[in-house]
Amino acid sequence: MKYIKVLLLVALVIAGHSLWERRSVRPAPVVTSGTSSFVDVVMPQGVPSNTVVILAPVNCPSDAARRADDLADRLNRMGIPNVRRAEYSAHFVDASPAQEAGLQRAVEVLKGDIPAVFVSGRAKANPTADEVATEFRRAH
Repeated sequence: MKYIKVLLLVALVIAGHSLWERRSVRPAPVVTSGTSSFVDVVMPQGVPSNTVVILAPVNCPSDAARRADDLADRLNRMGIPNVRRAEYSAHFVDASPAQEAGLQRAVEVLKGDIPAVFVSGRAKANPTADEVATEFRRAH
């Protein structure tokens, strides 16, 4: 009888640990401007699914803002719909662990070089126009 109680206790500990692991959010990988590919993120709120979002200061003379303007111009010439924004926002009520992880990855992208570019649930810091076009076409 004592052996069964010990086995039951071990099974409960293992089950509890398994449930806790499923519930906890794993840290998002660090994303830098040198990242070779887009990562899964939470898209900014209010953007159509077929539109590229370019985040950088708007109406600003900085190099980052000029890169964003140049990127938007190149995407327009390629026929890829895009919008320029100066801020990122996303809202959740009781976010799931997957949403929390996607939001954390978005924050890591935003910490990288500007512009941060979001395409169909994926993002990258300071990508080239060709990288954005490839990601856009992959998703559509």
